[in-house]
Order: sequence, then C-alpha cells, then structure tokens
Amino acid sequence: MLRPRAVNFHTISKTLVSLGLIFLLVASLAQGSCPSDLLLGTHACFTAFTLSYERMRQSQQKLCCGLDVETLRALCRAYVDSMACVEGVKSQCPLEKHADIDRSLINLDGATQELNGLCSDDTIIENYAMQQSCLRAAGPSSETCLAIFLEQGIRPQGDERSGIRFLSLVESTTMDVFCRKMSSAISCVQRNVQRACGQQAASLVPALLRPMVRYSATCISGHFNQVKSI
Repeated sequence: MLRPRAVNFHTISKTLVSLGLIFLLVASLAQGSCPSDLLLGTHACFTAFTLSYERMRQSQQKLCCGLDVETLRALCRAYVDSMACVEGVKSQCPLEKHADIDRSLINLDGATQELNGLCSDDTIIENYAMQQSCLRAAGPSSETCLAIFLEQGIRPQGDERSGIRFLSLVESTTMDVFCRKMSSAISCVQRNVQRACGQQAASLVPALLRPMVRYSATCISGHFNQVKSI
C-alpha cells in the first residue's frame, strides 16, 4: 500500500512567498513602474533558477559527468529568463537604482561568465545531449581528475561530502595557483573523455567544467579551449 508523501511545509511556504513576490513584480512592470522594494522584487526574478540550482546540486550526476540533459536545459532556460527579468526591472527604474538592482546578483558572484558560456550557445546543449551517455560512463575518471586537482581547496556548501558539484567555490592562495589547478583539471578530464568518447565530447569539457567552479572563467586562455594531443 502506497503511503502519502510527507508534506514539506517550509518548502511550500517559501514557494508561496516567491509567488507573491513574482506577482508584485509583474504588477509593477505591467504598470511601467519601478518596484518599491527593489531587492525583494528582483529576488523574485530568480525563483525558477533557484529551484534548478538545487536540482543540479542534488543530482547524482554532475554537469561534467552525464547529468540528464533536460535538467541542464531547465537550468539554462531559468538562468536566461532570470537575467532578462533583471534587465526588465532595470528598464523601468532610474539609473541611480541600478546598483541596488545588481545586488540581487550577489549569489551569482563569480558565476555569470561561466553560465553565459554554457547557456548562450544552444549547440553546446545539443552536442551534450548526444554525448550524455558516454560522458556518464567516463564520469568516474572525470571525478578523479576533480578530486586530484580541485577538491582539496573546496569551501563546503552545506554538504562537505559533495565535492565539486555546481558553482562550487574553490579556495587557493593566489589566482595564478587557482588557474593552474583549473587548467590541470580541465586537461585531465579532456584526456579521459577523448579516450572514452572522442574529440567532439572532449571539446565540450571546458564549457561543462567552468560552471562547476566559480571564477573559473577568469582563467580562460587558449589552451583551455583545445584538447592537447594525447
């Protein structure tokens, strides 16, 4: 006999509050007016993205390692819509209010370039869909690369056992050291993926790994975008 699923009233409460904020934001924008509470109003832009972010963090598969492509599509749709929503709020508000609006992006600190690189090009996701199964099969080797080069410096985000997952923050003594670690991790994963799945799958690795680690787009250089001869 099936038992009813437990009701998470905290989640329901948060969802209702978010829906209320969305309603107020939409009403303000429909009237062509700047929201009276900018921080709360613009936070409403990120309701769908926050849900997608949590699904990414809780998924058994990581972005580099065979995450379900529909989860990835949902995340990118939510991200693009959220950023468009913020721009919509800015368009209704005077310039002196824009700094207050930008505070809603604080949770994306060190992540916008990485997410733009992943979500602004539909061909990345379409190619990922074709390579998903092989990337999943190569996942254990890819995760070994992350453990070797990055996970010693990870700052825990609620689950210390999760390792590098999505928008993780890796601490390092200097940016140069961080970038060398990131470069080594990308090269390591690319080598493994190229052996298992071929060149096309390996070419996706930089775009897939960068959103897993905040500030990684800061390190972009030519050798990040090429698979070294193996």
